[in-house]
Amino acid sequence: MKRINFIIVLTGMALLLGCEDTKGEALVDGDNNELVSIEVTEKPKAPEIAPTIEPTVDTDEMLSPDSTTSEITEIPIKVFSDEMEDGEILTREELDEISENIYSSHDWLFLLSAYDTPEEIDWDTVFYSRAGLERAFYSDEDLEKYLAEMDEEEIEYDLLTMSGEDVRDFVKEKTGIENFDVSQLTGWVYLEDSDILMTERSDCISPEEFEFEEGRRKDNRIEIHVNKSCLSMIIKDDGSYQFVSNKDIWQEKAMDIEGVPNNSYGTDIYVLLYDYYPEIRVVADNEFIFECFPNIAETKGLFSYVLNDAKFYDVDNDGREDLIIILEYDDDEPHIIICRVLKENGELVLSDGNDAVSELVDANVEDKNIDSVLKYIKDHEKEIEELYDSME
Repeated sequence: MKRINFIIVLTGMALLLGCEDTKGEALVDGDNNELVSIEVTEKPKAPEIAPTIEPTVDTDEMLSPDSTTSEITEIPIKVFSDEMEDGEILTREELDEISENIYSSHDWLFLLSAYDTPEEIDWDTVFYSRAGLERAFYSDEDLEKYLAEMDEEEIEYDLLTMSGEDVRDFVKEKTGIENFDVSQLTGWVYLEDSDILMTERSDCISPEEFEFEEGRRKDNRIEIHVNKSCLSMIIKDDGSYQFVSNKDIWQEKAMDIEGVPNNSYGTDIYVLLYDYYPEIRVVADNEFIFECFPNIAETKGLFSYVLNDAKFYDVDNDGREDLIIILEYDDDEPHIIICRVLKENGELVLSDGNDAVSELVDANVEDKNIDSVLKYIKDHEKEIEELYDSME
């Protein structure tokens, strides 16, 4: 088995700093016998991969809309759940106390990912740096099994260990989930016979500055607007917290929210252009249905942009509406990007739009507006179809 480098990139959420385990320290077994010295070097960080989300409608029955130009529509931001509408508003002092409690423990780990239920928590992130759990002792045999699993002869970075029992107790205490399956932690090697998890790290996660903006309480349940998510927790009898959800407030993350009405999805669609690089998220009924990353900014060296217009239209005549977007970077002329709705591994996904058809349309449409784009596509259907066929 080849070595896998487990590095987490948490955009805008956390910093990766030195592990709390001493770098270069000697490893010891359960009898305190020295095993091997550790030398630490940095590993490159892999880019974060966005998840694919399937639409909530049957796109095989789509029909292209009659209207050709989109309208800009803003959506009011909804932070708290409906059941919290009549909840007691937390004071600034109460918010500060909760913030201090979360920072003084490892509870801030539950702010690093978005989840609707405790089962959806990103446990690989929570336990990336051991979550404050005690280091588990291991035997020479455990170390040999770990190295064999990693297909390595010796330890290269900081070796982190924790017991499966400690992990299960931690998850139960923080979320109420019982009998947590520790083998699902993909960044760790689980030795079932010893009930020990082992991994190597060259860095660890440290919290960023979270802003506890406002909150509400109802009975023993509280919801807090933290950065750009809504954190929901239960206050237990001993005053500790049990985490329920940390829902993404997608409206706040968007730099521009563009409504695309009268499309055949059956509901208004909103195209979000995020503010750190061109990331297009298509939202319907408050849920993501598509996501893509048109990196035209990277290829053209342009990074400041606005979303001029958007339109759903079946460009490739496959019965599913694709997304046409027009982005403008700095004072440069706008660029046309066509993001096709494709089927991959049985799911519908939105392409990033960086293909020959986008380049063709962008180069030949002088007036960068939706009407001009649609006219060009209709006038060159055969040429575009042949070009798509050549790329398959």
